[in-house]
Amino acid sequence: MSKDNDYQNVRRFARLPISYRVQYKELYNRIDTSSLRSSKLKNFSPGGLQFSSSKPGKPADLVAAAQKYFTATYPKEKVLQVTVAGNWFVAKQNIFGQPIQWGLPIYCASQQSEPGICRVFKSSVLTGTGLGIAKAPPFTDHWTSDSYRMLNSNLK
Repeated sequence: MSKDNDYQNVRRFARLPISYRVQYKELYNRIDTSSLRSSKLKNFSPGGLQFSSSKPGKPADLVAAAQKYFTATYPKEKVLQVTVAGNWFVAKQNIFGQPIQWGLPIYCASQQSEPGICRVFKSSVLTGTGLGIAKAPPFTDHWTSDSYRMLNSNLK
């Protein structure tokens, strides 16, 4: 099936006028493939995101603040581990496009009713709301986008 698709694509390309084929080849040659090869997730490690000095907050401080927030929000669940999953993003803007709330994506593993199994939440913890709000704790709310079950032994 792959050979058939390749053959059809070659036939389509051959039917194009010469000027289009030249433009296509020039455009194709200008694509910088080095940036595509270097776009791997280099910043992620099993313990969370490794921040450069230009990013606000230290990962350990952010993890501790997120763990404190989830422990206070869900007192019946035991928070096992929290890790930062990405960089700060704008959660809300005012009508002028200025950020008024920031979010930080995290993973939060918590023990629930099943022994030996935890639920991992893919969430974003949110700062307070206001113009000029800092990208820093305390967190006032969260958004949960997904969750899944995992063995406690898989937590590192």
